[in-house]
Amino acid sequence: ALESDVLSANLLADAIRSELERRRYELETLASDGELRQLVVDYATKPLSERAPLERKLEQMWKKNDDHLEEFNRVHDASWFLLDSSGIERWRHPTSPTPDKDFRRRDFFHGGKFDYGEDDNLDDCRAIRDWYISKPFKSETSKFYVVALAVPIKDPLDGEKVTGVLCRTLTLGTLIKDYQQSWSRKEADGVDRKLAIVDGGHVDGKYTWQLLAHSWMDNAKLERISQADFQKLRLDVVVDEEVTRDLEQLMRLSVKKGEDLATAEAEFDRTEHYIDPVRQIDPDTYGGEWLAAFGRIGNTEWIAVVQERKDAALRPVEQLHARMMTSAFGGVLVVFALVAGAWWLNVALVNDRNPRLPGFWRGRSNATGSTMSLSTKQNDSA
Repeated sequence: ALESDVLSANLLADAIRSELERRRYELETLASDGELRQLVVDYATKPLSERAPLERKLEQMWKKNDDHLEEFNRVHDASWFLLDSSGIERWRHPTSPTPDKDFRRRDFFHGGKFDYGEDDNLDDCRAIRDWYISKPFKSETSKFYVVALAVPIKDPLDGEKVTGVLCRTLTLGTLIKDYQQSWSRKEADGVDRKLAIVDGGHVDGKYTWQLLAHSWMDNAKLERISQADFQKLRLDVVVDEEVTRDLEQLMRLSVKKGEDLATAEAEFDRTEHYIDPVRQIDPDTYGGEWLAAFGRIGNTEWIAVVQERKDAALRPVEQLHARMMTSAFGGVLVVFALVAGAWWLNVALVNDRNPRLPGFWRGRSNATGSTMSLSTKQNDSA
């Protein structure tokens, strides 16, 4: 069962990696557009009423990309937005009721994997300079839990100067929705596997393994849980230390030259003692132990998880063991019966011969006795 789960986890990880790379490429292509770069320089910091050329260009770009997603039946983005070089939101789709909000403290702007506090000094806070995936957060506009994919926009003349940050967000409830539906249709072995993605981000130098996506998750469920409850959906809260230690090793793993990646990962990419964090919310469905396999998602800090119930997975093995024990017991009985039958037959044959043996020996004794008498008489006569 675990070998099948490992294969499934690697397939899921590769599919998610490919989807992220496609969205990254789309964002970077748009961010490198010469017209957009110049419009950001000319209009991003102007008053809202004067930004029409920039907004029009961004709306056109968003629409073209969204039509492309629709054409290929890919998951739609939750939102797109543009921040200027100081972290102020200058455009958003769908529109925000609070335009020009300051997001300088948020990690999708500065790339620090954490959010600055309201009272923190942000004088040295700078925009990202490369592709970045944010930690999960609850959108203040949609109220959904999302992750932001962000790329910098560079000055058209000074290619090193960052003039803005272009972001697109994905709701956590849709991250693996299509894959789970497709999985359910293709499960030929009848196993009810669940899919998940966890984020191996750091907090104070420690991995937290925050749950990003899960078969249980959808926007309706996530909307009802608080930020505090969402943050409890972490592996380090529920699983054994051995499991998180293996995940850390999997994240740090570097394959030596000539070494097979699958062989190197095999020591850390599976467990028979997985605990689902969702059991804290739905213990009836997600309680107990699971078999689980893990797959790294490209160069991100994300891990794909494929899990199945341990008792259900081991039931065929237990049934086979029971059948083998029954067959073995039956074999022992057959051997015992054969041995007993052979012993009985041997005893019967011996008992059948015993009555003839005394007569044979009596005949031999009489003949011997007669011979001895004759010999005696002859000696006497002599």
